[in-house]
Amino acid sequence: MNLPGYGGGVPPTNTHDLVTRGRQALAAGDPLTAAKLLAEAADTEPDNASLLTDLARAHFHSASLGRAEQVLQRLVEIDPTDGYARMLLGRTLQRQSRREEALTQLRLAVALTDDPDVAMQLFKAEQG
Repeated sequence: MNLPGYGGGVPPTNTHDLVTRGRQALAAGDPLTAAKLLAEAADTEPDNASLLTDLARAHFHSASLGRAEQVLQRLVEIDPTDGYARMLLGRTLQRQSRREEALTQLRLAVALTDDPDVAMQLFKAEQG
């Protein structure tokens, strides 16, 4: 895979390289490229929560909501107390007009994180 701009056009050679380039692409605002790279890396490390979180973010930001949901469900299986995964899952469900499912995940995220930003996401979801 040759992705100019992410490592000088040299194809990635290992999982670490794929993850590094995927994170660079995500930081550069290119979630589609990030998702491709991170998905390839996730094939070799399917239980790497950090990698899966970045992959879910890439799918979310590229509006690949079904894929984001699948990855986030896997993250919640790996760690049911992952408040960030639950928050992003709630936002993903919300963007798919699945309000009640979204509210459940967002409420869990608030309870797990005690983060005011997550509480604001829940408040907005409850209002809309």
